[in-house]
Amino acid sequence: MQATYIWSKSMQTPLVSFAAGNGLTTVQTYTNPVDRLKDYALSPGNATHDFRTYGTFELPVGPGRFLLSGSHGVLARVVEGWQSSFIMNLSTGQPVSISSSYLNSVSGIATASPTGLYGTNSAPDIVGPFPRDGKVTWNGNFGSYFGSSFGRASDPQCAAVAAELKSLCTLQAVTNVQTGQVVLQNPKPGSRGSLGLASMGLPGLWSFDASLGKSIHIAESKTLQIRMYWTDVLNHPNVGNCSATVAPLCTPVFNMNGTTPFGSIQEKGAQRRFFKGSVRLTF
Repeated sequence: MQATYIWSKSMQTPLVSFAAGNGLTTVQTYTNPVDRLKDYALSPGNATHDFRTYGTFELPVGPGRFLLSGSHGVLARVVEGWQSSFIMNLSTGQPVSISSSYLNSVSGIATASPTGLYGTNSAPDIVGPFPRDGKVTWNGNFGSYFGSSFGRASDPQCAAVAAELKSLCTLQAVTNVQTGQVVLQNPKPGSRGSLGLASMGLPGLWSFDASLGKSIHIAESKTLQIRMYWTDVLNHPNVGNCSATVAPLCTPVFNMNGTTPFGSIQEKGAQRRFFKGSVRLTF
């Protein structure tokens, strides 16, 4: 058995990748170019705790072992020599930011329009009790990171808009469903959201795979190998850890101005429990 534990903290300034003529390049995008320190936050790949272990052991069954120690003949050859192995990974969830951008349509094309300082995709203002993490609940293939605790309402900024233009104000705020209190609202134009970047943590990631097998010597030159594999034994979906094609669907919705319920998870991803078996004859 071998195990590795890492305790770390990874920080960075925001980076956005784009395709250039000479390859992949990165450019720094700051919320406020003259106040860059406030954009120094946890890296998207940060994992505070990471534990990985694997091991192999022979089952205590067969002649001279804890179980069936007196077996002999064909029975002994069948039950002895079974080996099991496992791989287990446990990791803290990745940090994410809550977005205050909203969607608008220009010439029939939906685009993301940021609010706040310099028209950047700023974090919202926190004006009420709001947790820094949640608890995933599932209903079939769909889930939620906050359950039914939070909803959406018209942003307080819309109340200051002229009556004849209020219908055009699409800004939304996040509210506590039980009290109706606004807890997150859009930053006013020209201001930075007070919530900060990388303020939320996704659920921890964990996986457990195992196998069981043995080799039977039929003759001097012939060996029969039987092996069974289990992938994702506990059938546990890892939120936010999906392939690139479905990643936006299996990550909680943290856009407070979107049309999808705040905190909802639309897909579990392709993470499923698999069982495989194989029989191999070597001669």
